[in-house]
Amino acid sequence: MNNAWDTRILHGLLLSILSLMYMPVQAWPVAGYADVNFGLSGQYNSRVAEEYRSTLSDTLQVRAGISVLPILSVGLNAQTWGAGFLLGNRAFDDDYALFSGLGAGIEATVHLPLNGWRSNPAGPYARVGQQCWALSVSQPTANEQERRISHRNLNGCSVRQTVGVAFPAEEWNQTIYVEYSRIDFDYISSGSVIAGLRMEF
Repeated sequence: MNNAWDTRILHGLLLSILSLMYMPVQAWPVAGYADVNFGLSGQYNSRVAEEYRSTLSDTLQVRAGISVLPILSVGLNAQTWGAGFLLGNRAFDDDYALFSGLGAGIEATVHLPLNGWRSNPAGPYARVGQQCWALSVSQPTANEQERRISHRNLNGCSVRQTVGVAFPAEEWNQTIYVEYSRIDFDYISSGSVIAGLRMEF
């Protein structure tokens, strides 16, 4: 899917959310939520030597927002890549391509609640959002006789698409979830597999 269609989908979803705001508040239950997740993110850079095109980084993310009915939630997120809490600190290892940075964005999630009309939806879901990011990319050169590291800083905003599934933990008013997300950072493609915990209040 190209960026033009990604943007149209995002705008259409956000307009649908705004249209709900004109309905009386009593028409649907509203709850706040917060969640935290972590996992692994793979990046592919087609502009460097073949042996350094793919790299792996850890990722940590926090979210907060509101749920409008069990089928829809909107919120904000903040994310970090390459902090080293899963893979360790490889900043001084010339054998690895490195990817690190920070991001923040707005997102909307549509749930298919298989556990009924409850505040914490369990089951599959899909999410789309606009993510802005500032990244640092370090790549070893392919010249083995003169080992050097090239650095590049990137920043911008992209549409991120996510699919996942949530499992209930109702005794704590929480859900546990796993998900896969996809985003392009300029010429670098990235996909993440994460696990997280969400709590509504």
